Amino acid sequence: MHTNIKPRISPLIITSIASMYNDPIRVLMEFIDNSFDSFSNIVQSCEETKNNINVNIKGKKHIDAEITIFDDCTGIDELSRILENIGNSDKKAQSWTNGRFGFGIFSFLAVCSKITIETKTKGTDIVQKVEILRSDFEKEQISDINFIITKIKKGGLNNSYTKVTLTDFLKDKWEEIDVNKLKDEIESHFELILKDKRINVTLKTERNKTKICKAFDYTSIEGEEYNRSFLLDPGIPESKENPRIDVFLKFTLNRSLQRLPVFITKQRRVEQVKRLKVFDSNNKTKIWSNPYLTGFVDTKSVLNPTLSRDNYSTDRNAKSLFKRLREIEPEIIDFVNKNLSLHQKTNISEIESLINDIVNKTISKFLKEKKTPDEKDFNEESDKPDAPLIETAIFLKHPKEAQQGLNQTTQKGKPDNEIASEQSKPLKFYDYYKYGTFKVKPKIKDINLTIRINPEDEPPFDNKGRHLKSELINSDVIIYKKHKEFIERLRINELGNESITESLKFYIIAEFLMHYFKLKYLDVQCNMNILDEHNILMFTLERSLEKIVGEPIIKSL
Repeated sequence: MHTNIKPRISPLIITSIASMYNDPIRVLMEFIDNSFDSFSNIVQSCEETKNNINVNIKGKKHIDAEITIFDDCTGIDELSRILENIGNSDKKAQSWTNGRFGFGIFSFLAVCSKITIETKTKGTDIVQKVEILRSDFEKEQISDINFIITKIKKGGLNNSYTKVTLTDFLKDKWEEIDVNKLKDEIESHFELILKDKRINVTLKTERNKTKICKAFDYTSIEGEEYNRSFLLDPGIPESKENPRIDVFLKFTLNRSLQRLPVFITKQRRVEQVKRLKVFDSNNKTKIWSNPYLTGFVDTKSVLNPTLSRDNYSTDRNAKSLFKRLREIEPEIIDFVNKNLSLHQKTNISEIESLINDIVNKTISKFLKEKKTPDEKDFNEESDKPDAPLIETAIFLKHPKEAQQGLNQTTQKGKPDNEIASEQSKPLKFYDYYKYGTFKVKPKIKDINLTIRINPEDEPPFDNKGRHLKSELINSDVIIYKKHKEFIERLRINELGNESITESLKFYIIAEFLMHYFKLKYLDVQCNMNILDEHNILMFTLERSLEKIVGEPIIKSL
């Protein structure tokens, strides 16, 4: 003996599922997505046409608000079957369309109380039309709901379209609808489809302002690209079930787009790689959260998005794809590190410019206000015949100039080969050459120095075998970023981005002033006013350079 039980489902479950759509933009995207599916059917049929998707947003208040989504693609062939089969979609068998759950049409319940669908297909002059109300889902049983499809003769046989109209908006949901946000979402979500010149997507607002949605142009951004493709299962031939997965990344040199890499399925964005919960990777910070990295992982149609469209079902294909992606992450890290190094060389001048601008203005103001012994009188004394000589070095910037200087020198009859023997090794980064030392009379000079941060070279040794923190080469104070004391004073976040700390600010000031006073007074034996001036200026600069604290060593990192 057995008993047959038929489950009875309350229509309230439809309203409950619809409430999962928290963002009204996401609801609009469901209907726009249906229009793109319709366009994809045209593409699959190899029909050469140009098609349009138009979104029209009207109304100032929720009471008179109206949003229409219109497309001139294939139209809906069997509207009745879509309305009858809630939770089941014919599209899930199609690799080129996105429908899977057969619920998107009822997502309107999250934002408004009424939806009207009007559609027509080619080869018929019949237009189908249906209205669905929120009140329909307040009945006791699903079987009590009755949707009425009106069929009328309208138009010729050659046109096709679908028009979805949303009205009777909930007040709070209407206020959340932003046309600019919708445009951004369309361009981001459908970026691969929008590359097809056969589809045109426009948004119109109350004041007849038109916005055209365009695919993101990666070629317009300077930077190096990373391209990699691999089979889902490398052990079997390529097929629809075993497609080639494409990884495209771009390092946006000198520009942080804040457009992180995403997973794409069926030409739609699913979620940022760093946010995808089922993708288990130890490099979500190092790679997938890097603000200078953009692009996508195109999974074709092998992964199944969840109902929320921001995650994937954890099936065999997902596990296989994520495993293959983790295998290539080390080479992606090499790609990122290589470009980060290039980015540092390109942008280090920005923090240098900020520092030098502040330093020069501060010193200029300080020199106008300070009171010290008359430097003019001291210089006149040094011009007397019996004034002592001190030794200084001369540097030239390029090899050819250095050689010319050696050939032309007549320093007290010293032969060229003796002077040449004093030539130091060239600096790899700044490429300066020292070609000799000379005796000069001491002078107190007007000094104009420029701070340069050398991010590439290891600091050279001094005559006691210690690494130099900095060097004075002509009018440049070269501060070595690779010196351990410089590195210890950096603030480095989890992405490896570096910024200036209080202690590094003082470190830069101290190194600059050491060379400033050494060059200004040329080792002249002076009184304690020099030390006083040094200390006063050091702390004056420390206060003036307060604004660079927290600034990135590399712009926007």
